[in-house]
Amino acid sequence: MSVSPPLGFWNLAAIVPHKEANHHFTDPEVSFLGTAADRAQRLGVELTLALINAMFYSGLLWEEDPDDFLKKLSYVDESGCKRNLLGFGQFHPTQDTKKIKCWLGY
Repeated sequence: MSVSPPLGFWNLAAIVPHKEANHHFTDPEVSFLGTAADRAQRLGVELTLALINAMFYSGLLWEEDPDDFLKKLSYVDESGCKRNLLGFGQFHPTQDTKKIKCWLGY
């Protein structure tokens, strides 16, 4: 299962008809990610981490704190209200590198 439909950017494949029919984590009807808040938080964290990694490998510098960036993202909850995401919580992706390396086993 893919995170989203093919975007045709980076190393993602071009859009092909058989992949457009697949379910994705970004589909609103995908319920195993939890509530709208859980789903938005999980996808926001993954997308922010992907951006951090892409910037690193591109040799580009990002001056904004990733935790602040994540908190600026928002979603619409089940009642139709706009809500901002929470921060990373358990770790900071650029400040807690020792903790992350421990979790990864090296």
